[in-house]
Amino acid sequence: MSQTIVLTGANRGLGLELARVFAGRGDTVIAGCRNPADAADLHAITPHVHAIDLGDEASIGAFVTAVGDRPVDAVINNAAIDARNLGAADGERDVLVQPYDHFMGEINVNTWGPLALVRGLLPHLTASGNGRIVNVSSQVGSMEIGATMGRDLGYSVSKAALNMVTVKLAMRLRDQGVTAIALHPGYMNTAMGGANAPMQPSEAAASIADVVDALTIADTGTFKRWDGTTHPW
Repeated sequence: MSQTIVLTGANRGLGLELARVFAGRGDTVIAGCRNPADAADLHAITPHVHAIDLGDEASIGAFVTAVGDRPVDAVINNAAIDARNLGAADGERDVLVQPYDHFMGEINVNTWGPLALVRGLLPHLTASGNGRIVNVSSQVGSMEIGATMGRDLGYSVSKAALNMVTVKLAMRLRDQGVTAIALHPGYMNTAMGGANAPMQPSEAAASIADVVDALTIADTGTFKRWDGTTHPW
């Protein structure tokens, strides 16, 4: 049975590959990106491409309106930024250096934005009967893993906060039959991950689609890897 998938950050990297996987098997993909006019590859995959800026509540509201009244089977909160998207040099991302505006900018987009989108689409998810929220997190949002890696402070904190948002959503929405998980998508060769990353987005996308399909309410509140295994908190 075909599904309706809402996907953010869909114009490149993992998001584009996820759109390709879901649409390629017959699902309806409602894709969000900041600049639809510059998303030719995405338009070739799905006719449902709408603007969304997860740092702007009005933009999120407009996107929810564009989704319409249809039930939504899964919301995949894939869009995210790191401090480089805000103009930071590598040396400006350290825990002792990163400025307030970069830190809070990452929190706004990576943590608040996904929550605001889920709130807006909650009636659509409950109407599905098997609504699933997949918040794309990161291994650096894990306390256990993050303690060993010196990555971007704001990005790490924003993903740790997204993990907490996820477990709070899971607790709150369980009785409504909506599943919420956090997902580490893998270390990929993308604009954010860099050219030395070992995995291609297409490889991760195929596995993540299988994870999304298999989710049940028994999985709610968990932190998973792209291959469905459990990620440490």
